[in-house]
Amino acid sequence: MIESIGPRVGVPRFLGDRAIDPVHGGDRDSPEGDELQYACIAPRPAGTTGADDCERLGADAATKSPLCKSRTEQTHYKAFPGLRHLRILERLGASGLAASICNEDFSPIVQSLAARVRAALGSQCLRRTLTRDADGTVACTVVEVMQAGTFEGKTCETLTGTGAGTGYCTPGKEPCRRTADAVFPPMTMAEAALPMRLQLAVIGSDGLTRAEVVQPIVEGDNLIAVGSDGRRRLVCEVRQLTAGRASAEVTKGCLEDPTFTLGTGGGFCYSTVPAVVGPICTKAGSAGTLRFVGDSTPKTGSEVFTVCR
Repeated sequence: MIESIGPRVGVPRFLGDRAIDPVHGGDRDSPEGDELQYACIAPRPAGTTGADDCERLGADAATKSPLCKSRTEQTHYKAFPGLRHLRILERLGASGLAASICNEDFSPIVQSLAARVRAALGSQCLRRTLTRDADGTVACTVVEVMQAGTFEGKTCETLTGTGAGTGYCTPGKEPCRRTADAVFPPMTMAEAALPMRLQLAVIGSDGLTRAEVVQPIVEGDNLIAVGSDGRRRLVCEVRQLTAGRASAEVTKGCLEDPTFTLGTGGGFCYSTVPAVVGPICTKAGSAGTLRFVGDSTPKTGSEVFTVCR
């Protein structure tokens, strides 16, 4: 990634065998002084035509550039050092992600993005440190708004087909709420909906997505959020895996064990254990994380809202 027009100190020179350096094929002379040394090279797809980089090198193209098999056949493509891009990514911190354009395919970057998505879905990084009760409970309520068209004929309790074992509750109901909880006690759906102002992604008539504040309404056994786009979204609370809502074993696993999973059911907990918080949240400056496990891990296309007191 050293930006230089002339051959770089300590870098192998290309003399006809690009294997001398498996990444960029070796440095070469730039007769016209108008091109940087390569950061990497990679084989061109079969059937690719064009040999602009080779034609200007003449009959000796194969010995002058690692891109060329002959003056008329260019077998490899090139990439130049992109230090500006890396500086931007560095400033993005934990949100930045880099990969080489010279990889054979996009699988490395796709796998990295998938890992980031899994980490994002499995937790919410919190810069604010929350106060926990002795049993690990925090004064937080978590609401997930399901993507339109994914819940017809179901309630939050039957959303995943596991019945009472699910990590979701209709807002206001137990076991997400507890009778002994002074902050988030059980209440009617209408009472639970009253303070909700959910900023949802709504698709306008022009096809563009915009943020819109929506207050849910009671519809039968469900709480539904309907934006100006007319799409109906199911609103569910997520169970906290602490006293009265989960066993001591489940609570301990969620709070302390980074490998903890649930076969059935689900919920969230607030953990400050470094191995659970993870490198992504730690790098973002978070002391703790809201960790989701089991069947209440946020679903693709849903929107999650957290209120802590």
